Amino acid sequence: MRATKLIQVFEHETLRVGASYINMNDDAVVFTRAHLNALRDFNTRYESSFFKIQEKSVKFSSYVGVVQIEDVIIEILPKIDKVSDDKRLWRDVLIHILKITEDFKIRQTDTASVRAQRVHLLDIFFEAYIKEVRTLVRKGLIKKYISAASNKNVLKGRLQFEKHCTKNLIHKTRFFTTQHQYTTAHALHFILAKALQIIASKNKGTELYKNCQKLLLHFPEFKHKTLTKKDLESVKITRKNAYYEKAIQLAKVIILNLGPDIVDGKQEMIALLFDMNALWEKYVLKALKREKYQHKDLEVEKNPKCIWKTNTLKPDIVIYKGEDTYILDTKWKILKNTKTPGSEDIRQIYTYCKFWNSKRGVLIYPSHQTVKFDFHNYENDYDEPKVQAAIGEISVFKNSTKDKLLFDTNLGAEILKQIGVEKI
Repeated sequence: MRATKLIQVFEHETLRVGASYINMNDDAVVFTRAHLNALRDFNTRYESSFFKIQEKSVKFSSYVGVVQIEDVIIEILPKIDKVSDDKRLWRDVLIHILKITEDFKIRQTDTASVRAQRVHLLDIFFEAYIKEVRTLVRKGLIKKYISAASNKNVLKGRLQFEKHCTKNLIHKTRFFTTQHQYTTAHALHFILAKALQIIASKNKGTELYKNCQKLLLHFPEFKHKTLTKKDLESVKITRKNAYYEKAIQLAKVIILNLGPDIVDGKQEMIALLFDMNALWEKYVLKALKREKYQHKDLEVEKNPKCIWKTNTLKPDIVIYKGEDTYILDTKWKILKNTKTPGSEDIRQIYTYCKFWNSKRGVLIYPSHQTVKFDFHNYENDYDEPKVQAAIGEISVFKNSTKDKLLFDTNLGAEILKQIGVEKI
């Protein structure tokens, strides 16, 4: 079923049964008991806490993304206080961050079409999958040797005597054999084709439907074959098919949520959800890694250390520049008016600095504008020189107007400059 209704909500906000919500298209959509029950079933199915379900409401957490329940789309958007309540703006922010962190092949024109038309975030996800598959088709679909059984008039392959006698007792001119075939008709392509068929069935009469049908012409037909969870789990990504990985991941999300052979329950539902804390960490990490080519001897990585038996310390980002080390810990939350982080966060960054022999650590928070980092010493009688820490408030925005939204492409360079890493 093609979703026609849109509910938009920010992370950590609540939807109440019976309430009507105005989306960015100025349409009013009612959140019903059926929607609440579907979200409850989803939480139970995955044994997760994507949402906090109450008797007549659902409160969202730090997970953002999109959920489709039959003909209703619920978009869960990120938001930084004091910036804007414009849902179009925050939808663009989410698409931009997903494009950077999840390597979705989303062009600027795709984002523009979302803003101009009544297109859902789920359509962007479907389009990203179609582009992945289109890239595979252009490179050439992998062929594999598979064992195939057939009953033909020609003796080719190994004769299966027992089945030959059973099937050809009357037809004396036929042979039941098995032979190895070098073909594209294998599990990888069955999964990709199945996801395309599902997208097409949910979007009849649209451009997505046409694109799926065109791509399906390049795949072999898989007649009378049923896909199971075991089939999905059995697919292995190896060195030879590594470039299939992204497409297979997206296909599994589509099939596990919408596949008629897989889905349990009465409600049709698909969810594409991301932990905003993890997205923010990956976004900052990728921004910094882009600067490696501009700096000599610069390394940016995640580098956990074992501290006791199986216990490890895992700072979000470790930066090495020559003999100097810097620790960054990202936090997707808003600082209170005091601009003072929690004592637990302050202790955490100090511990990281001591274990990595670093003299500077920064807690990276999202903000409506990038602010100069103000470093302070940890006061004690042991460290010489003193370990320093700072609050780093940074923004994804470079500039924003009503008609144009610009993202800061020099975010990594700005962070490095603020912590004291100079270009050499």
